Amino acid sequence: MSLDPLEQRIAQALRAKADEVTVRDRLAELARQTPQSRGRPVEIVIAAAFIAAIALVGGVLLVMRGLTDDPAAETATTLTTAQPPATTSTTTTETPPTTTTTTTTEPPTATEPSLDIRQQSGPAGGPLIIHGTAAPDSEVLLVFSDPATGETWPDEVDGFAVTDERGSWRWAGTFPTQLQSNDRANLGELRPITPGFYEVRVESFGDVLLAEQVEVLPGNATDEGPSQTSEEAARDGVISAIAEMTLDQRLSPDIYESVPEGVWVLSQAATAGQLWGSCNPEDPGCAYGRDYVYGTEYAELLLMDAPGREIVKAFPMPAIKPSWMYVSEDYVYTGRIGDGAVPQNSLIRVDRGTLELTALIFEDPEDEYAWFGDVVANDEWLDGWQVLGYDDIAEPFLTMNENTIDGVQTPSHVGITYINLDVIEAIFERWR
Repeated sequence: MSLDPLEQRIAQALRAKADEVTVRDRLAELARQTPQSRGRPVEIVIAAAFIAAIALVGGVLLVMRGLTDDPAAETATTLTTAQPPATTSTTTTETPPTTTTTTTTEPPTATEPSLDIRQQSGPAGGPLIIHGTAAPDSEVLLVFSDPATGETWPDEVDGFAVTDERGSWRWAGTFPTQLQSNDRANLGELRPITPGFYEVRVESFGDVLLAEQVEVLPGNATDEGPSQTSEEAARDGVISAIAEMTLDQRLSPDIYESVPEGVWVLSQAATAGQLWGSCNPEDPGCAYGRDYVYGTEYAELLLMDAPGREIVKAFPMPAIKPSWMYVSEDYVYTGRIGDGAVPQNSLIRVDRGTLELTALIFEDPEDEYAWFGDVVANDEWLDGWQVLGYDDIAEPFLTMNENTIDGVQTPSHVGITYINLDVIEAIFERWR
């Protein structure tokens, strides 16, 4: 009976195994000899090589036998040996294109939302421009809100903005003149917006992305009429050229506070640098402060209505602009902290009930810049004012930066200011 080629190879391997035993016995005999008696090192090398060859042939035959018994193993072995080159090739060819695509063709997109309000404060009707970023090619909703009441700007205001492919958006409009109620009892009801701090929110699908505070100032940017009538100006001692200005031109709120009777506003001149007057300064009897003023030096204390859009009463303060203001239960206090340009100090009180003004100017009569004493004494100044020397102050009523007196802090545009109301009241009681 003839054998197939595979069985012939197996028989040859078995015969070689038998010969291997004889070789191992010969090597053992050589190993028992001493180094001096061996004398044939070449035989050992040849024998070792012969054993290694036999072991290699036996291992190959066993693998071939396994492949014959399990055909599925051939497929598995083939896939295993072919896989590593494919993996290496993919890593080498795909990584560079991915990096190149990201850096050269993909536009940068907004990863975090942002909010940039260009006008942090302004009057009702004044410009309001808002920029920001959000998810690219999406839509955001801007909500102007009163956190205290939940009122928002009216429904007719379109608060939506669409982002571009980079995630940028822009909204342009105005500070609202009215707010709308969202309460069920008076849903949709409108009221005039009042001066104060409000919130601008950026929302997306009902989620608030960001919020920032803005300030609505007293005034009305859309009003084109005169800020006061000629009769009101004459009553308050306001120069006609100032009364004829629109409220937006005239008003520059420095410090303000809302109270039940309206809004008390300390206002600097909005159009400083001009000479305003009802007469020519060179004319006889034309007095500075009463008949004409210089815009850079002019300021006013104003009582305005609750929305801050109409002047109820004006208190002109030419040439001695106040630095601070404080509203107590009964009075409004204000005054000037003198500096190098105008060294005089002032202390002013207005009764919140009667609107009566009492104004004191403190100056050193020996100072070369002292001149208020003469103009007030000659009736060339406004009613309700008088000039005193610093010696007439028994004890300090004001301090700055550090509270070195027993006083309360008050809003000021020149630093942190403290006043002692007890000392101030004592001064007015003495000189009223």
